[in-house]
Amino acid sequence: MMLRRSPFRWLVLAGILLFLTGFLLDILLSQKGTLHLVLGMPVNEIRYHERPNTNDSLPGKLGFDVQLDSLQIVDFTPAYELQVREIDQDFSKQIHTSILPPSHLVEAFPLARMKIRKIEDTEYRFRLKQFYPDFTFQYSYPENQDTIPPRAPGITLNLITPGKEEVVTLRSDKPNLRKLDDVVGFGCTLEFYWTIARDSLNRINPDSGTGPNKIVFVGKDKKVFLFFGEKSDSLPIENNRFYSIPGKDSIGFTILQSFPDARFLKAEPVSKSEKLLNPVAEVEVWKLGGGSQNIFLYPNAGGRHGGEWRVPGSNLVLTCALSHEALVNAATGRVSITDSLHQVDITKAVNGAQILSYGGKKLSLSECDRGGIWANFKVWTAPGYYFKISGLVLALAVFLGILLQGLKKKTTALRS
Repeated sequence: MMLRRSPFRWLVLAGILLFLTGFLLDILLSQKGTLHLVLGMPVNEIRYHERPNTNDSLPGKLGFDVQLDSLQIVDFTPAYELQVREIDQDFSKQIHTSILPPSHLVEAFPLARMKIRKIEDTEYRFRLKQFYPDFTFQYSYPENQDTIPPRAPGITLNLITPGKEEVVTLRSDKPNLRKLDDVVGFGCTLEFYWTIARDSLNRINPDSGTGPNKIVFVGKDKKVFLFFGEKSDSLPIENNRFYSIPGKDSIGFTILQSFPDARFLKAEPVSKSEKLLNPVAEVEVWKLGGGSQNIFLYPNAGGRHGGEWRVPGSNLVLTCALSHEALVNAATGRVSITDSLHQVDITKAVNGAQILSYGGKKLSLSECDRGGIWANFKVWTAPGYYFKISGLVLALAVFLGILLQGLKKKTTALRS
């Protein structure tokens, strides 16, 4: 009743109209996009998302240059998630140096086992079957291997060097897999034969008087022969035993399986420990109405490109990565904004997902690299922001004033 009788009721309606105008402007004219920055490189290219909640996007110009000056990750506890990312194929190649082409996060999913997830705007679904914090394969072979004919014999080894392990398989039935050159720093070659004549084991180089350094595995005899310079040795083949390279106690190999036929070799994924040393996610993916497949996803690490699955017919990939929220919350740094048109050159601090504003645009860190090499920022415009704030403040202030005026009149009437 007080509102209907007040001469200021039209100001309340004006405030509501201002708010609705701002809301409508945001729907019709607002823009959202992703700004991809690499440390020390100025960028004014942005990827605008055409429609909310879709994967359609278009390249555009920001209107000013932004440069990532520094980025550090502090007090970070590693955690992982599954991510759907969009590869930005049309970006200029100059804006990314370490991972080409750049990509941005579309959606992230926690590691919840067997929960069915949807890849938006596609007919594909997926679910996490198992997460392995310290992934490896456990190899097994039938106990009656001595009775199996040697149709595809070989040996599977775990090569161990400082800070690195690598599993390789040598096969005597495939000439390109019979020998491994010294590409891992052993100082020798590795060779596998099912059978070999003893006088062929270590052929002498007539120029040097010695043979090349090499390790020879003979499957049928279950022997390992080591030839280094003028010295030689032979050891029995034993599964899961560590053999060190002569003179290099911390470098060597473990024999995982020696077998007569690769068809019977089984590899089962397991985790060696609960420590996040080699995280891998086993994921089942399928298209609606079609069959499924198991894939193994793992993050980028130590310069190694991560394992990912490309969604057919799109620029989307499914991968396993460090939690983007955890990284953002632990991030601090600085960005420079250069606007030559308005002769502006300023520096702004980056603290987690704190919102930065310039030139009618708002920026917020959405994801970053743990090493501080690159970062993606959400960029958006809100042309109706001030209309909504002004309308809301006006309507509330007038409405509050009317209420106070009415209360004052009632108090005065009671006193009289």
